[in-house]
Amino acid sequence: LIITYFFLLSIPTVVGFTSSGSYSYQLNKSICFAYLSPPLTDLGSRVEVEMLGSRYPGVVVKYPLFDAEPFA
Repeated sequence: LIITYFFLLSIPTVVGFTSSGSYSYQLNKSICFAYLSPPLTDLGSRVEVEMLGSRYPGVVVKYPLFDAEPFA
């Protein structure tokens, strides 16, 4: 189970969960889609994602995660 954490006063609090995740070869980093508490859905919000007992930093970004415009 992958759970997203937000740290307030060094106490981990569950604020959402991920629906899927994978490594993006186009972005050269891991990405995941998550359901978050409304206060954390602002662009740039910082979270931590726990996966298999390890925690990784995360940030809320704008969708899509790639340049959707065709080459000019």
